[in-house]
Amino acid sequence: MLKLEELSWPQLEALDRAHTVIFVPVSPIEEHGPHLPLGTDMYTCRALTEALAMQLEERHPEMTAVLLPMTPLGSSTVPYLGSIGSPPRMVRDMLMYVGRAFARDGFRFVVAVSGHMGLSHLLAMETAARKVSRRYGITMMAPVANVWRRMVRDKALVEQCAELPEPITGKALEVLLKGHHAGALETSLMLHLHPDLVQPGYRHLRHIGPGQFLRWRGWTRERWAGYIGEPALARADFGQIILATIARLAADLVARTVKGDAPAFDEVFPLSREMGRMVLRGSLLVGAVGMAGALAGFWFRVWRPAGRLRVTHKD
Repeated sequence: MLKLEELSWPQLEALDRAHTVIFVPVSPIEEHGPHLPLGTDMYTCRALTEALAMQLEERHPEMTAVLLPMTPLGSSTVPYLGSIGSPPRMVRDMLMYVGRAFARDGFRFVVAVSGHMGLSHLLAMETAARKVSRRYGITMMAPVANVWRRMVRDKALVEQCAELPEPITGKALEVLLKGHHAGALETSLMLHLHPDLVQPGYRHLRHIGPGQFLRWRGWTRERWAGYIGEPALARADFGQIILATIARLAADLVARTVKGDAPAFDEVFPLSREMGRMVLRGSLLVGAVGMAGALAGFWFRVWRPAGRLRVTHKD
């Protein structure tokens, strides 16, 4: 596993383009409740990228992973004290510039990784990956959304949680797997990665449902504590399993791509596919409503008045 900033250009030039994967970690500074640091997404993203690269190289020794430094950008951040959000276009353009640079240098595989799960952020990453792949003839991926979805249904994860000294099964596992903002899952990851940065008061935080966040309007912090879910349920051993599972699933996807077993579009760009379907359905609905309106207008303005005309004949 190599770090780009530590390489000279001859060292970069010497890498085998067919077996080198460039990893681009992208996550913002964002508030994560009173118990987690503002850099939670960045810490998670960095750890995930390193774990992914390590698994890839361990299971496929012929491959080389090159890690870029963290880029502190992200859209869909919570508008709260300490959050720094960027427009989705900025995230997309940055990744397109990075992808173009490595395509210019002959590299064929680029993977964008995120610890931030904001919808517009993930869509921007997928959009950049699709455009770079299409324009420059390389393979760029942003597999985080797909991997997180597969993670919550992973059988190996369920088995590992059941084998813990204090097993996590059934409803308890379902609660922990909910990806609420700064909830039990993210707190578990940080307890595993950086327990020194987790405020001990997390054990006493009450449950907060999504409804309270939806009622919050941002003008006062008293109406919402900056998190959703139950951080008090977090466990470091669960965070360790989560990180290893995500890294394993992502490494499988990347390895398949490098070896020529191209994943389906839905597997690599699930959000883009869903948004495309939503746009199509919306277009069809708008078209149907427009047609109905036109027919109604024709009926009331033309056909109906014409039907009322009376023709009289004079002798």
